[in-house]
Order: sequence, then structure tokens, then C-alpha cells
Amino acid sequence: MPYDISIFTTIASLSASFVAILGGFIASKLITVNGERERITADIEEIDLQLDLKTEERDRLQKGLDEDDALDFIRDNISDLVNQEPLDKVYEEDKQNRLQQDDLLPYWNKALVLVDRFANAPDIEESLNDDDIPSSLATEIKSDAFAYDVCCEIAKVCSPSVIKPFVPPIGTWYERDSQRVYNIDFEIEALNIQKEQCQKQKNSLKKPRGMRCGITLFILFSVFNIIQPLIFSIITKINECQYITMKIVSILLLSIGLISTFIYLIWLLRWKEN
Repeated sequence: MPYDISIFTTIASLSASFVAILGGFIASKLITVNGERERITADIEEIDLQLDLKTEERDRLQKGLDEDDALDFIRDNISDLVNQEPLDKVYEEDKQNRLQQDDLLPYWNKALVLVDRFANAPDIEESLNDDDIPSSLATEIKSDAFAYDVCCEIAKVCSPSVIKPFVPPIGTWYERDSQRVYNIDFEIEALNIQKEQCQKQKNSLKKPRGMRCGITLFILFSVFNIIQPLIFSIITKINECQYITMKIVSILLLSIGLISTFIYLIWLLRWKEN
């Protein structure tokens, strides 16, 4: 005898409505997560840009400070430089160093090269500029302030009759740049902490909490409460016992699906509140 299959289509229709709501919720959540991820990515890119700019400024200022400290060391030990003494020996004897020996070594080696070039300049006795530096060498190093200042100190040793007194520069640029480097280091540290926090947030969004569970629930709800009732509705050759069993199973699965959906939504709301 024929049986009323409207209950199966009704369950399928009702389930489809809930699946649509659940799917819309999950899609909305994923869109929000994706937007948040893009925002954090943009924040990280902005932080990286600021880090690059501040690091470049810090390095530029630090280079000027290091060159000035190295020049002071060379000026205090110019005789040892001209005599081409090794840095480790000179460094141990000088107790007023502001640079570490490893940081000072490139400047000392550069100054040693300048001593050799100064001594072997072809026009050393023919053409000197106003600072008693061979003109050919002075022309070559005029864009390198550190090299030029070192040559000026070398000239004072090589031409003692025209020694010019050292006049310290007027102003506090060294203190100003030192303070600026100190401040930039703190700013860089703060930006690195901010970047680390953004990276943690971005990593947490790779697998947003509740989405895997929601998608699983979405699939199971669709299979057992939409597809399965529709399959039951097209079965014709069944007896009354089978029909009653199919109705009970469909209603039971619908109840389980609805309860699971409500529990899932309540869990998400409680997690958001926490």
C-alpha cells in the first residue's frame, strides 16, 4: 500500500532551511576572518616598512658616530698609525676607547692603507693642497670625509712644520645623534614586539576556532537530514514496519542535527564572550 512521503520532504525542506542559515553563518565568519587576516597582513607590511626606514636611519647615524669615534682614536694614536703598528697593541694601550676593537679594526685598516698611499703619492713633494695632502690623493678621496680627515692627521705628522692645531667642532651633533640612535633602538624594539603580536594573531586566523567543527556539522546535517530523507521519499516498495522505522530515523536525525546546531551556536557565543 502507498505511504505518505510528505514527512520526508518536509524534513528535507526544514533541514535545508537550517543548513542555509548555518552555511550563511559559516560563510560570514570566514569572510570576516579573511578580512581580519588581510588587515593584519597590511599592518605587518606597514611595520616592516617602518622598521626598514628606522633601521636605515639608525645605521646611517651610527656610521657617522663610529667614524667620529674611530677618527678620535686615530688622532690620539696617529704616530702609531704612521709607524703602522698593529691595532691590538695600540688598542690595549689606549684606555679611552669608545668602540670595540672589532668595530674599530676596519677603520684602522683603512687608515693604514691611506698612510701607505700618502707616502707613495707621486706628487707628494710637488703639489699639496691647503691641508698638505697630495693633490691627486685629495681629489680621489674628497667625497670620503673620514678618509680626508685621516689624511689631514697624517699630514700633520709628515709635515710637522705646518701643523695646524685641532679645533673641536662647535655644536652637540654627536650627543644629538647618539640620543637619536638610542631612541630609534627603542622604537625598533617596540615595532618588533608589535610585529610579533600581529604575526601571532595572523597565525591564529589560519585555523579559526569553531570553523572546522561548523563545516563538519554543515556536511553531516546536509547528508543525514536532506539527502537521506529525499532518498527515503523515493523508496516505494516498503512495508509498514520499514516505513515507521524510516520516519523514526528521520525525525531522530533531525532532532540530533538541530540540537547539535544549537549547541554549536551557543558554544561559539560563549567563546566570543570569553
